[in-house]
Amino acid sequence: MTTSAAADRRTVALVDDHPIVIRGMRQLLWGSAYDVVWEAHDRAACLAAVQDVMPDIIILDLRLGQDLGPDVHRELRAANVTSRVVILTGHDDPDLVRGCLEAGVSGVLLKDSGDLDIVRSLDRVLRGEVVLDPRLSRSSQGAHAGDLGMERLTMREHEVLRMVARGLTSRQIGEELHLSVNTVRSYMQAVLVKLDAHTRTEAISIARRERLI
Repeated sequence: MTTSAAADRRTVALVDDHPIVIRGMRQLLWGSAYDVVWEAHDRAACLAAVQDVMPDIIILDLRLGQDLGPDVHRELRAANVTSRVVILTGHDDPDLVRGCLEAGVSGVLLKDSGDLDIVRSLDRVLRGEVVLDPRLSRSSQGAHAGDLGMERLTMREHEVLRMVARGLTSRQIGEELHLSVNTVRSYMQAVLVKLDAHTRTEAISIARRERLI
């Protein structure tokens, strides 16, 4: 493998308590630009493995025994894990989808992998998008975008918006995310456009009403 080809590789970890699901995901990723660097079958193994190798993306089962994916995601963030997290679920439940998105995951995909273009979904996640499986019901899709028909916010735009809602200034956000003040302002301007808002206060109000934050 050439140096440039190696640089184009991406890493992914699989976390599911059903070995057959992990085997299926490995098959879907076979021959793609994604290398599976580790797999885990429960929360504890996931939290341990990520300390040794932090992948670009963690594909995480919604239910790991007694643990829920959103809770595991919060633990990963508390441990300063920067991997993007995509939740796999067999349940098209708007409340579950909303819980995942409120936890800050980068995507929710249905488990029945027959029609799932996992590689394209992961590519979108790495571009900063929040990805919902198109086979989710309209009500589940609404957990993300409400009824506004608005263009979806990227993960970074979501992040900036949540921090603005916490009362942080552009400078404070930049320091926390290691971005320049101008870059933070650019993200917030994109949020205003997508939410059809004129001020930060109005954007926060719209986002809360539509359960985007």
